[in-house]
Amino acid sequence: MDKNLLFRRIPKVDILMEEECIKKLVEEYGYDSVLEAVRIEQDKLRAYIGTCENEEEGQSRIDGLLERIELTVLAMNRPNMTRVLNGTGTILHTNLGRAPLGSEHLQRVIYIAGGYSNLEYDLEAGKRGERYSHFEKLLCRITGAEAAMAVNNNAAAVLLILSSLAKGGEAVVSRGELVEVGGKFRIPDVMEQSGASLVEVGATNKTHLSDYGKAITEESKAL
Repeated sequence: MDKNLLFRRIPKVDILMEEECIKKLVEEYGYDSVLEAVRIEQDKLRAYIGTCENEEEGQSRIDGLLERIELTVLAMNRPNMTRVLNGTGTILHTNLGRAPLGSEHLQRVIYIAGGYSNLEYDLEAGKRGERYSHFEKLLCRITGAEAAMAVNNNAAAVLLILSSLAKGGEAVVSRGELVEVGGKFRIPDVMEQSGASLVEVGATNKTHLSDYGKAITEESKAL
């Protein structure tokens, strides 16, 4: 088997880009996207021939190059997110988007996102506003807090809170709460980034009120 012969049979990029089926892909998905797919499949083909020991199989792989390029282009331009069925038994499932939006709220989102909005504009004052203002008053009314803010995940919330309230001081945490949250963020790591010092109390399965009391010092900024 002459592998060099098979390698020479692999069409060059400029030749592939002149194929009618490739030109149609360029019209629909753009030149750069298709060119990337062509190079990806060429590299895969070279790697395959490098380990192939059967000339007919190698030639068959070359003959199917255009088809695989098309499949790669389609895969590259296919949205990653899609609807799925939740068969886990967990209604509010973090990995599956947490909670579906109700039809009324979904229509409202479509209406707002389908055009311009007052995201950062105060219509009453006639000047620039804050995007947080749309939910801050509502959250304050629900929680009784003086102010409110929404962030991407729990790790971000912990980091902001500790940076604001406990930087340079101590934060007392139950050992049972030293968990991993969000995208593999661990509480001790988040605390370290915030500038707060971690003080562990209790046990992994039980922490008493007295454990916190004993740990509180003049350096304590948060529990």
